Amino acid sequence: MQQPDQWEFWDGDRWRADADSAVELIGADGGVSQTLSVFGRKGRWYAVSKQDEVLGRDLAIWTAPAPTGPFTLAARPVEIPSDAATGTLRYLPLAHPDLLPVPGTVVVSYSQNDTDFDDVVDDPRLYRPRFVRVRLP
Repeated sequence: MQQPDQWEFWDGDRWRADADSAVELIGADGGVSQTLSVFGRKGRWYAVSKQDEVLGRDLAIWTAPAPTGPFTLAARPVEIPSDAATGTLRYLPLAHPDLLPVPGTVVVSYSQNDTDFDDVVDDPRLYRPRFVRVRLP
């Protein structure tokens, strides 16, 4: 496992040791949330996240020919909206490309919670991960 002092960062042209030189590959506005999974499969790269963070509606998949991009929004395979009226929060999607592999798909987990702590105490099932299998574009 590489130590942080051995990490390299993509500057849009080449890999560099300076973290400040890193460029944004997918923006936050209309793009990824704070949680992002990137994995490669059969010569293609996939980035999985919730589009537009916690208040967004869609799990989204971006694709690229390389881990350095360019990434293009390719699919919104499932809605995982938060709901301000009920207090339901859906967030933190993570792709699990090695979990129960099926060609052309990926398992994605996401967290669900409630803004009312008393509701969660009354029903702990409100606060647990959910899993979906989605088709890769």
